[in-house]
Amino acid sequence: MEILFPDLAILSEQSPLQLIIDEEGIVHQLSTEEHSSLNSILKSNPLPLSAFIPLEVATKINTLLKIHRGSSSQIKQELEWEGKRFSVELLPLAIPANRKYFVLNFRIKREADEQILETKNKYQILFESSKTGILIVDWEHKRAIEANSRMCELFHTSMDTIISGNMLEFSPEFQPDGKKSNEAFQHILGHVKDYQEFDWLFRRPDGTCFDAEVSIAPLELQGVMCGVYIIRDISERKRQEEELKKYIESNLQLENFAYIASHDLREPLLTAIGFCKQFKRMYEESLDKRGNMMVDNIISRTENMNTLIEKLFVFSRVQTETVDRDWIPTQPLIVEVIDGIAGAHNAEFAGVVIGDMPEKIWGNREQLSRLFQNLISNGIKFSKNRVEPQVYIMGENNGTFWKFSVEDNGIGISSSHYEKIFLLFQRLHTRKQYAGTGIGLAICKQIVENHEGKIWVDSEPDVGSSFHFTLNNPYA
Repeated sequence: MEILFPDLAILSEQSPLQLIIDEEGIVHQLSTEEHSSLNSILKSNPLPLSAFIPLEVATKINTLLKIHRGSSSQIKQELEWEGKRFSVELLPLAIPANRKYFVLNFRIKREADEQILETKNKYQILFESSKTGILIVDWEHKRAIEANSRMCELFHTSMDTIISGNMLEFSPEFQPDGKKSNEAFQHILGHVKDYQEFDWLFRRPDGTCFDAEVSIAPLELQGVMCGVYIIRDISERKRQEEELKKYIESNLQLENFAYIASHDLREPLLTAIGFCKQFKRMYEESLDKRGNMMVDNIISRTENMNTLIEKLFVFSRVQTETVDRDWIPTQPLIVEVIDGIAGAHNAEFAGVVIGDMPEKIWGNREQLSRLFQNLISNGIKFSKNRVEPQVYIMGENNGTFWKFSVEDNGIGISSSHYEKIFLLFQRLHTRKQYAGTGIGLAICKQIVENHEGKIWVDSEPDVGSSFHFTLNNPYA
């Protein structure tokens, strides 16, 4: 049978076609005022459903009516025909009669429905491909209703186990803060309004545990209040935090040790040095040459130990203490350092020359003063025999950082030692050749790193060395 009223089929693409039919699929009325004349015909001469919609689709609806014969429930179904998708809704009518009647809402699925489906598919892809575990829990019935595959990976178990369990079943009795898991979780749920985020320790079915960051947000699904749980594994972050905590504690211990060393350990050394010097003054003439040499050796070794402890304390402070920073006029700072070195050696160093310099730099004055002092002192100390030391200091502004160079005409360094010299206690010469503790350049490296910079050396044996370093310019 052909469609008698094709205009109604066209209408169904724009809005639902609503018909009143009986359980045999016979149309008795159209619920549209536009077709009142047609309704007059239907009252005396009801027509089959195929008079209004394609026969194949009408046949499928008639099959639905037979399947659900006797049912008083609403029927919803989607049908397909010739590449089109149809939405069918059958609503039973409470009309006292020998036959059962239905309101049939019939329409072709529109583009918006396709977009909804596409959006749903995209959501499902995002849901499954998420790197975090996602669990949706029906709070009213206290059961999980959906989870993604990442949850199975996190908990080393199957989807059935995830869905059938609950958060407390995957938790140890106590959390790391000593609180009972059940009490802590109930307290959290009691305060969930819009969003809640907290750290939680989970225990897998295999007995292993992992730290997680949990986010919970309420969500209403079809009138039922649910919770969306997003679970991120933060075990690696916790491990790093623990390592950092241990590092900070060890630094504090080192700082305390350095303080004790610089005060309590140095005190007996200074006392010994004082006694030895007084002993030499009192009995120098009474001692033979060997005796005086032994006393001098004791004084020298004790003073070396005192210097070593003092330098260790400086290195510890540079490593651990928080320092204030400010703008520092560069040239006056270096002039002050050179004057201090000259005063300590009771000599003038005409060979120390200051070249071009940035007007000012940002940093800690005390640390940068020590940095220049150590590098300039080394340039003077490691000079060649019978050659007047020449030290040239220059600096430039390279935008995001300042670069400085301290060049000398000294004994130079082999390229195989470029890295070694910046380590603690790494000496390239004996104390008889050149005095020192092997800590100075390690202090320089730490100061430069404190200022987000780098330090390196270019050198040639018997020609000289060029120490270069950068300092970060945070205001570039």
